[in-house]
Amino acid sequence: MTLPDSPNFLVFLPTFNRPRMAAALLRELLAQAAGRRVHIQIYDDGSYCDYGEVLALVAAHPDRVAYRRGDNRGRAGLWQTYNEVLEEARRSQPDYLVFLQDHSAIADGFFERLDRAWRDIPDADKTVVNLPREPRTYLRWWSSVTLNIQQFAATEILTSGWVDGSWFAGPKLWQLPLTPLEPDPPVIPPEIACRGPYPLIQLSEKILAAGGNLYTLLAPLLAPRLLPEPNPAARTVRVCITTYNRPANLALLLRQIAAEAADWEVRVDIYDDASTADYSAVRALVDSFGGRCRLFQAEKNLGKRGYWKTYHRILRSLADVPEEYFVFLQDDVEICDDFFDVILDCWRAVPERRKIALNLQVDNWGNDHRWTRKKCPVQTAGGRSFLLSGWFDGFWFGTKATLEVLSYAVYAIDPQRWIDDPRMSSGVFQQITGRLTTVGYNIYRPAQSLVRVIPSPSVMNSDVRDGFPIHEVNFRGRAHPPKGDDY
Repeated sequence: MTLPDSPNFLVFLPTFNRPRMAAALLRELLAQAAGRRVHIQIYDDGSYCDYGEVLALVAAHPDRVAYRRGDNRGRAGLWQTYNEVLEEARRSQPDYLVFLQDHSAIADGFFERLDRAWRDIPDADKTVVNLPREPRTYLRWWSSVTLNIQQFAATEILTSGWVDGSWFAGPKLWQLPLTPLEPDPPVIPPEIACRGPYPLIQLSEKILAAGGNLYTLLAPLLAPRLLPEPNPAARTVRVCITTYNRPANLALLLRQIAAEAADWEVRVDIYDDASTADYSAVRALVDSFGGRCRLFQAEKNLGKRGYWKTYHRILRSLADVPEEYFVFLQDDVEICDDFFDVILDCWRAVPERRKIALNLQVDNWGNDHRWTRKKCPVQTAGGRSFLLSGWFDGFWFGTKATLEVLSYAVYAIDPQRWIDDPRMSSGVFQQITGRLTTVGYNIYRPAQSLVRVIPSPSVMNSDVRDGFPIHEVNFRGRAHPPKGDDY
């Protein structure tokens, strides 16, 4: 039974390679839609993950949910998605249009609280209200800007100048004379690009120019999606290693992994960036794993500027693998004794539900807070010491949830990065850091380093490494460190 005079909500849910998260959000929306006029449209942007759970929910609620899958547009096609959403709103004329991201969780009373907040705002020109996942964190991001915060009845809002990733709107949005959004220009000036996806910048500017007003709701109606922890009995791990012209170092690492795999089901994927060195010893070790180790070789060297392509290939290859845990390494490290057990113990010791990844290296670069300026105290729980980190590093541990938040994908890195400064790094881990932390997840690292870099020349970052060499701080160690030719 539909509540009398209940507003009509059109919920648009785009999704890409987040099947478990999308299914969880859809279940929440359907549960709260009972007795209300709510229609949900799901747009799958060409996912290559299994969406069977979502499709089952769609089939069970044909009057409430519509599902459409198209070719992958990515961020470059976001303007088309927004044009289609606005056109559908003009056609169906809902009371509210709600645009949600698939890695969000909704609060209790979601639809009722949206309606109340909208009615509380007395501005006749209100057009879009943003829904940040963590309003107080959102305010801290803009702490250097004078903010116009207003209170209307039980609703606290912030006057805004932009449309964010999740939002809701009233009829004024599709009544304004807005021209369609256009494709991204070939080059977006940095001062504009830093404001967010270009289609959202366009939409914000068009709304404001047409006389509409934008707000941000300072109430926690959305939160980061928390996926269940893997089965406590799970001891399956996939190790992904990138390599280039370091066959001796890689051979050492493979022998160490094999020695640590006694109580684990370990599979290893090696991604060779078109090395020119002799990898025959590595191939022999790959064969010795009995089908549990694979060596992938790139057709051409992608190097630093193409490292995002290498990492994207790795993440995409993991979309349908059965392992619960994942370890990412590079070919110039050795691992500590009891490597997998220590990682898992440390991961489980971190009591926070929003943990998303565990860095494995503690080095002099991290300890001087070079990247984030964050100083986090060491915490101890479950016999392990760890601390919150503000940075995602190249040696890390995560679960399927980590990969799903990242949509099993790395976005293209703007080559302008190296035109401005050729010494800049690949940008991959900077991108991943932002994508994880800005949506409310936390990265940790142990107090002891679980890997140690073997001294060898850096190909990607030689200019920087020569001036600031890396050395581990408090490496947990091995009972029998390698000697001689192993280096």
